[in-house]
Amino acid sequence: MIGRCCALRGVVKTVLLMALLLPVLAEAKGAGHGELNDLLISAAFHGRQNEVEDLLRRGADVNTRDPEDGSTPLIVATQRDRTRVVSVLLQRGADVRAKDDTGFVSLVYATKPEIAKLLIEKGADVNARGMDKMTPLIRSASDGLMDMVKLLVDKGADVKAQDGRGRTALIASIENGFPEMAKLLVHRGSDIHAVDERGWTPLMHAVAGGNLDLVASLLQKGADPNGKNKSGNPVFMYSLNRISVAEKLLDAGARVNAGNDEDGMTLLMKSAAQGDYRFTEFLLERRADVNLKTKNGETALFWAVKFGHRKTADLLKQHGAVE
Repeated sequence: MIGRCCALRGVVKTVLLMALLLPVLAEAKGAGHGELNDLLISAAFHGRQNEVEDLLRRGADVNTRDPEDGSTPLIVATQRDRTRVVSVLLQRGADVRAKDDTGFVSLVYATKPEIAKLLIEKGADVNARGMDKMTPLIRSASDGLMDMVKLLVDKGADVKAQDGRGRTALIASIENGFPEMAKLLVHRGSDIHAVDERGWTPLMHAVAGGNLDLVASLLQKGADPNGKNKSGNPVFMYSLNRISVAEKLLDAGARVNAGNDEDGMTLLMKSAAQGDYRFTEFLLERRADVNLKTKNGETALFWAVKFGHRKTADLLKQHGAVE
């Protein structure tokens, strides 16, 4: 009887001890998983495939998030071009629609078509938008990733989508100096008349960049050579110092005397102010009005004299400029 009582008291002590220890054990268990999750993000970052597989088997959360930026292991692996790790994570149920703190999904970060294909096969949205309404296509076009752009367009990416600054993939490609990509996007249906937040068209960006072949291609497709942006500047104004580009625009119907809506400044006036003798001569040969005035009454000759360009001033006088 005494032995049974002692045994009972022992059981009670054990139960009470376990009751006291359970919260501690639970906390310890949670900390263990947290450590596993941290290790998983690190392994994904460094592309350690075997370690990723081991951590997942031990209970790491495939969709855990980095507390600093909200990135998941899949986002991290995609950013680092870790193809094999991406494949493993997807096989274990990684969420292709998960977003980081900027609102970007994994596909936006993909620079390798093989990774993008894996993500798309698992349901990644080719038109997903993140911060500033950026899409995977616009991001790839901005970075000059030709193979990515081809893949995304083939998979149904919207070539006419605009980001928060009004840029299409076409505008982004021209703005960042990728004319061949721009030609591809035009061929695949991009809007050549789209305008960004400043009112700039693809043609304006191409003219400002001095890319003659692209300018010719856009004009051939029907781009407006007389369009104006929100600053009131016509397309022709951005051909300053580029005779071949200016000539192409004029041949397509650009108005040689088109001026800024606010002050009336023309390209001839700007050329004279810079003292670009050859470009000024070219404009005069194309019948630019030598005595046209700004809204304040200044002529091309005024600007040439103001900035001390005597040779250019003499040229203007030879073509009828008056003081």
